[in-house]
Amino acid sequence: MARGSATRTSLARSESEAQLPASARIYNLLKESILTGRLESGSRLVELSLASELGVSRTPIREALKRLSVEGLVTVDPVRGMIVRRIDPHEVEDFYITREVLDGLAARLAAQRLSGDQLIRLRTILESMESAHLRGDRAGMVLANMRFHDAVFRASSNDWLLSLGRSMIDFVRLLSAAAYADPKRDQEVVDEHRRIQDALQAHDPEAAEAASREHMVQARLHFVRASAATEAL
Repeated sequence: MARGSATRTSLARSESEAQLPASARIYNLLKESILTGRLESGSRLVELSLASELGVSRTPIREALKRLSVEGLVTVDPVRGMIVRRIDPHEVEDFYITREVLDGLAARLAAQRLSGDQLIRLRTILESMESAHLRGDRAGMVLANMRFHDAVFRASSNDWLLSLGRSMIDFVRLLSAAAYADPKRDQEVVDEHRRIQDALQAHDPEAAEAASREHMVQARLHFVRASAATEAL
């Protein structure tokens, strides 16, 4: 595994589902490590090494990697073998363009349809995001971000939108490791969510849609800038 003993330790310690079959436990463990960035894009996934590090045979490793391959989280490199998928900037741009439309529509509908309880939930989630930001807890920010957007999609009262939004969760988490690596951007993210929440509280469909779409535009631009900076190193 490319990131050395620290990564091996974090992988081993995160295994907490002892009652599941070995292949399911390894699948959950590797997937979580990929989505949280503990296993970085391009990291090699060698069956024999993983089996030794995690104390299992190669069979559950092979089965877990097959599932991750089907989900598009790992790919086969002609030279290096099985690796954590690399994020294609063009794919990310298409993703954010799609999210801009879907999230904008969800926010517009939510502004017209959300209940008092749903508004309270959004406020609570936003408060947890702000608290996580002040603590420097980026994992907490990622979790609050996903909960906030899911709550908006729920408040839209549109099952098709909710299903589409949830189908993107894994890719959102895959991007989040990079998205929440800049303290300045973290504050901007909090502010953008606050503007969405304010528009929803005012039951203003136009403002809610505009704030939600702008949030996705800024997320896309941040990724483009971060990618360009990485390539320049």
